[in-house]
Amino acid sequence: MKRGLHKDNLLESGLALMYRHGFAATGVQHITDASGVPKGSFYNYFKSKEDFALEALEYYVAGECEQLEATLVNGKGSPLTRLRTHFKDWIQQLTHKGYVGGCFAGNLCQELADVSPTFRLAVDRAFQRIQRYLTTCLREAQKAREISPQADVEELSAFLLNSWQGAVLRMKASGSDEPLRKFQHVVFDRVLR
Repeated sequence: MKRGLHKDNLLESGLALMYRHGFAATGVQHITDASGVPKGSFYNYFKSKEDFALEALEYYVAGECEQLEATLVNGKGSPLTRLRTHFKDWIQQLTHKGYVGGCFAGNLCQELADVSPTFRLAVDRAFQRIQRYLTTCLREAQKAREISPQADVEELSAFLLNSWQGAVLRMKASGSDEPLRKFQHVVFDRVLR
């Protein structure tokens, strides 16, 4: 394996493990075993498991932002159509995964935000980045007269993200897509109609 690929392999493999098992249950040895990278090489790229998790969060959010850019900014249809399609796609992904996993940023927040200010701030920044895409799409919807010109798009985008995170949490608790479908119904049939 080429040296330049080690870090990406560690991030991909370790992110998948932490996403599935959580931060506490994932050790450096688990990450290096899954990636096929020698354990000593891990410390060439990351100072600690905490440092790794922060970079894994950045890696995850970069991928989410690419998806948001593709669907909400460059997707087909009107702004609200793109927004509806985006949440429909997320629901399909979570259904395909069997209602487990959820959002890596949300998972880290639940596990670490109360005990680590560093993780709390990192997750908050991650959510802010994601929310900006929702705000942009809602601003376009406002210009297209799909939503009220008086709507506060910053407040609406925060509501959407917060409600989605709550629906994902309830999905995991119930083991069903019912909370996600209720989210979609309330948002698109009541809040944004």
